[in-house]
Amino acid sequence: MSFKDNLKYAREKNGLSRTQMAEKLDMTPTAYGAYELGKREPKLEKLCQIANILHTTPNDLLNYTPINADELMKCMDICTSVEIPVTKTKDERIVCYKKFTISKDNFIKAVHKAMNNPLLIASNKITLAITLKDSIHDEWRNERGLNNAHWERIPLTKEQKEKILPTIKEYEKELKKHPNSEAYIEYYGAPGYIYEKHLMEDPTSEEYKAYFGEEENKNNPDTSK
Repeated sequence: MSFKDNLKYAREKNGLSRTQMAEKLDMTPTAYGAYELGKREPKLEKLCQIANILHTTPNDLLNYTPINADELMKCMDICTSVEIPVTKTKDERIVCYKKFTISKDNFIKAVHKAMNNPLLIASNKITLAITLKDSIHDEWRNERGLNNAHWERIPLTKEQKEKILPTIKEYEKELKKHPNSEAYIEYYGAPGYIYEKHLMEDPTSEEYKAYFGEEENKNNPDTSK
């Protein structure tokens, strides 16, 4: 919830009216009401005073969770485990690939997002590396307001390129078990029955062979000749 919602909830939980809160804070009801309407936010000193009156904390009112050092290290370890170089700067920011610098909050957010990605095959190290790279890059872009700008994905290392083909085939095999899933649709651009119908129009195409495999292609020769 937002600050204004948390403030209202905490006030009502303590059985206080807006007028009573205003009196305790030595404010006018209108000035205090602006907090709960989201028109203004209190300065730190006033925020602490509000939290004390409502038997809560400034962090709870702001819906802010301080970064746990262990959580940051855990996220950094996840990246290094798949050969993604990450370091921490003196001003507490995270540098990825000696190139992309993002805040600790956004770095942790990116790692959590990658780990919870429904497209991720958890046991696959290469797929995890790619997902993490894209997620971190997305957060880096978001920090700079580049959501709609043209960009190129972070390139794979030579070792990853050598391993990526069997990884992709393994992933596609898993997707074909769920042809109407969101993951399938995101990858192929259409539900299974629509995509396969499209491929059937030309059994000799490379796209058809890649999807069905060589054996399937032999069993469905081109009859147009």
